[in-house]
Amino acid sequence: MLSNSANIENENPHKLTAQNYWESNPTAGFTKQGYWLSNPIIAKAVNHRLSGGQTEGYWLTWLVNSFFKDQRFDNLLSVGCGVGNHEILMAKLGLATQIDAFDFSKTSLEIARKDAAAAGVDINFYQDDFNLFVLDKDQKYDLVFCSGSLHHVKEIERCLSTIQKCLKPDGYFIVNEYIGDCYNIYNENQLDLINRIYRCFDSTLRSGTTEKFASPSIEQVFTRDPSEAVRSKLILPFLKFYFDVEVLNQAGGGLLHEMYPLLDHYQLSDGSPKSETIVKLLLEIEKILMDLPGGLSSDFCLCILRHKKPKTMEIIQPKIDYEGAWDSYAQEWKDHHPELAYLGDEWVGKGAGAANSLTEYEALIEQEFIAPYIKKEHTVLEIGIGGGKTGSLLLQYCDRLICADISSQMLQAARSRLGDDRVSYVKLDGLTLDGIAPASADVCFCYDTMVHVEPVDIFNYLTRIPKLLRGDPLRGLRQRICVFHHGNILSDLGWQKFAGEWDKNLLGRRDGTAFSVMTDTIMEKFLNHLNYEIILKNTSSVPRDCVWICKAPPYKE
Repeated sequence: MLSNSANIENENPHKLTAQNYWESNPTAGFTKQGYWLSNPIIAKAVNHRLSGGQTEGYWLTWLVNSFFKDQRFDNLLSVGCGVGNHEILMAKLGLATQIDAFDFSKTSLEIARKDAAAAGVDINFYQDDFNLFVLDKDQKYDLVFCSGSLHHVKEIERCLSTIQKCLKPDGYFIVNEYIGDCYNIYNENQLDLINRIYRCFDSTLRSGTTEKFASPSIEQVFTRDPSEAVRSKLILPFLKFYFDVEVLNQAGGGLLHEMYPLLDHYQLSDGSPKSETIVKLLLEIEKILMDLPGGLSSDFCLCILRHKKPKTMEIIQPKIDYEGAWDSYAQEWKDHHPELAYLGDEWVGKGAGAANSLTEYEALIEQEFIAPYIKKEHTVLEIGIGGGKTGSLLLQYCDRLICADISSQMLQAARSRLGDDRVSYVKLDGLTLDGIAPASADVCFCYDTMVHVEPVDIFNYLTRIPKLLRGDPLRGLRQRICVFHHGNILSDLGWQKFAGEWDKNLLGRRDGTAFSVMTDTIMEKFLNHLNYEIILKNTSSVPRDCVWICKAPPYKE
């Protein structure tokens, strides 16, 4: 068995080789011949994916100006900054007052300092090793940033643990990374798909570098850059272990990242209709392969991460996984509804006896439950925003909308539909509503959500909603209106729904998207017990269910 010192000696040559490579090639990550993002159409498509469908402009500009809209931070740490292009842009956009950024390549840092000075921004660039870096225990950051650096980190657990410790409690960890196979030694399925498509290209459209794409050998990796994708396949699992994932946008690349350099870049970026069509077809093929079971995984992603929420009480593993069920629903939605533009438009109210078309159902919701109660000055909190269908109706009447959901995938779908103008998004933990500021809303709207929520979970939310609403109805200050829609198995249609599903939900377990066993009598008991003032109980507009209009009681500590 080798001693620790012997292991270190064996590792040093690899570290030295990697360092020499980046000292000699500081811009190798994005300036090599035929780099896939050098094609403007591919770049736009990848930025569109990285931004969750929000823009074709540069992803980092979207992150600063849209995702962090109206937010600016005291300090930011960039881990593995390279030549500093991302850090300079963030400084120019004013994301953080102080930016500290390190890299182990002196050549990269020299370029970064020179470019920062030319751009007129002040950034603290310094040399360090992301495998070994240490921070003062009292140094805390609002933001930590990694773009194209984590896949060079061998000591990834140590690196992420250090980042976790230096991130402020309400801080953000931003990661834009390659997460594909380690060392770029690809699995046989991916190699086969790349080559099957590559074979379709005539030699006049190829770059002439090779007749068949093959992964590098491990000897070639160690000779060129032993840090390249050293533990890349473990990045996403480790990120989820150390942090909570608030945003995960898949950027693709499983096909084009490696195949595009094999093609003639100059022909495919000449702006002609033919070349643009070819590139768009390749992007669509990659997307189709990503959507197919057994197809391609995304090799790149953007993650926005937060500290794991502390457990305020002992939480037993839930028998109903609302979050996982709705994440899965959102991820598989397009496969089941390719004809629809927006998630949620598949629910037209027919099964509930309310309508026969989407237009008719939306008109009913708007006329019966939105227009009479929502005012143009209101901020509305919608719990269970889903894909944003009712949110799009609410925005026509209110001033601002707070979209809350347990599913990050649903929040992404809602953001794609509603955008960021007058809208904010909150990821719920399924137990509390702690991500929503107290007294931040005038109205609580919860439609097509409680139909899936168990009675005890509904009661839990009802106890927490009053804290979030402004005003005191007893003093005539704001009405604190709440709109609650839930299932009712005592109705004829509700009983039919229950009778058709009961045997799939035994032993207290059921899918989080299934309907709960709820009645109007139970809800009335809940509302009265918690001192909600009932204005209207409606069991006719949506005959299977029940909709309540009420006023939340004053909040008491």
